[in-house]
Amino acid sequence: MKYYIGDVAKVLGTTKEGVRYLEKRHLIDKPVLNESGYREYEINEVAPMRFMRLYRSYGFTNGEAAGLMKMESTEEIEEKLTQRLKSLDERIEELQRVRDDLEKMRNDVRDMEERKGVFIVGKRPAMYRICLAYEKICSWPEKVIAPWFEHMPQVKSTQIHHLEDIQAGRQAADIGLGVWEKELFGWFPARHEGVEYYPEQPCVIFWMEGPPISKETLAPAFAFMERHNMIPVGDIISRAVTAFQQNQEQKYIHQFFVPYREKKA
Repeated sequence: MKYYIGDVAKVLGTTKEGVRYLEKRHLIDKPVLNESGYREYEINEVAPMRFMRLYRSYGFTNGEAAGLMKMESTEEIEEKLTQRLKSLDERIEELQRVRDDLEKMRNDVRDMEERKGVFIVGKRPAMYRICLAYEKICSWPEKVIAPWFEHMPQVKSTQIHHLEDIQAGRQAADIGLGVWEKELFGWFPARHEGVEYYPEQPCVIFWMEGPPISKETLAPAFAFMERHNMIPVGDIISRAVTAFQQNQEQKYIHQFFVPYREKKA
């Protein structure tokens, strides 16, 4: 039985152009042409292509699948399959982290109303952060900045609110991206002057809508600290949880971390 190029395309789940591309790249053998100039494939040429399609479904590239078909021992094939399994396991682990992060974000959004006005005394995890101020990043190499965007959702929009600005009534914040040290998987921020490290620190933690972030909007948090004999002792860090529009104005929900120390008796 003879197969034409359209039949082969169906077998491989591609188009006629796709089959010609595979032939051009020598990933499959070129067939003979019949008297009318049409490609004709024998059944023994199509069967390996179906197996090649199976390898493609496991995530191998066309070139890798063609290479597997040409291997001379099962040991070689086993090694390649083992490598692919390892790659899939790593991808599954990565997707699980993404799913966990997405579920946490969903829960934060869902529970936002209940969390308003609730203050928790805990610890802010250690964090790496890069400032995105225009005048700074313009001179920084792409290799320093790009990985921060590539590694979302590990990386989150993270702002620094300087305590002295807040206390002076100034609405100023340094925008940037941050990642908890404990959530660094398979990546580590490049050493660069623009990459800041913040060690773990005791904080008052709460969720709040903004902007603006000001002395007035943070007053409930400062009042809570006053009642519990706490003094704010450093810059406030906030991480964006989600964004929405309200009266055509962009709003954000942030998780805040206010470092403190206890008042001396």
